[in-house]
Amino acid sequence: MAENIAIYRRMFASWMGEGKASSLRNLNFTEADAKRLGIRVGDSYECRIPGVRGVRSQYAFIVRAFRARGTITDGQILMPYAAAAARTANAVTPFPKDVITTDGAFTVDDLRETIVEVVAGTGIGQVRGVFDNTATKLSVAARDGSLRIAAADTPDALTTALDATSDVSVFDPREAVATAAATDLVTGVALGAVTSGNVSLYCERGLALVKVKGDTGGKAGTSLGLLVPSGVAGEALPDTDAGITAAEAATFFGALVHAYTGASALRLALIFGRFSGWRI
Repeated sequence: MAENIAIYRRMFASWMGEGKASSLRNLNFTEADAKRLGIRVGDSYECRIPGVRGVRSQYAFIVRAFRARGTITDGQILMPYAAAAARTANAVTPFPKDVITTDGAFTVDDLRETIVEVVAGTGIGQVRGVFDNTATKLSVAARDGSLRIAAADTPDALTTALDATSDVSVFDPREAVATAAATDLVTGVALGAVTSGNVSLYCERGLALVKVKGDTGGKAGTSLGLLVPSGVAGEALPDTDAGITAAEAATFFGALVHAYTGASALRLALIFGRFSGWRI
């Protein structure tokens, strides 16, 4: 991170302003630092590096501000905090399109302003917001580009009704932690080291350095080959040499820029952004 801070200052100046961007020494902000810099946890920002002599802006990135729920290092792949067992449930009857009934045991209204995604079974891939919840029911809503609830809690019913084969997971993009399993869903890549509880920015769409396992386990990285999470905390893994599997199709988040056969290292990758720019 230290050798690249000048690049980040140029990137962030497009929305932070030259003065605030020039004060950056790292991306490990206290809550007070984030407020001073105009960074609001959960919001996304478009960053641009100026072109030659500042004539033309090029290289657009989307970054999102998040609160770290654990120590994070440069290049680690991240997932929303508490996105696994604590917030994953099966859909059960009845199956209306505007309320997802589950076998969960949620805290009432604890999931407001979060994202719900159908991750398995009928209706897989559908993404909505949650504007209120009971212990077992999630009422879905439209969301704006910053992933916040749209005006007046606008209902946004599912396109495809769920059934007993459907599983849903609830995510909060405002808090993140390094991935831990191959089935985790990646929302971004850490741009620097972050202390647990502090605020930082992760790359949600664009080029970023990603911690990649390389050819460990016989999975060599190919140019523009897809990246998926591995079983090592915060590390990515190239897809299988035989082609992408159904499991990899559900979890891939980016692609290597160059072929790579070395050991674990930071490698340049194109990050696709699971939620970036979506109106959901």
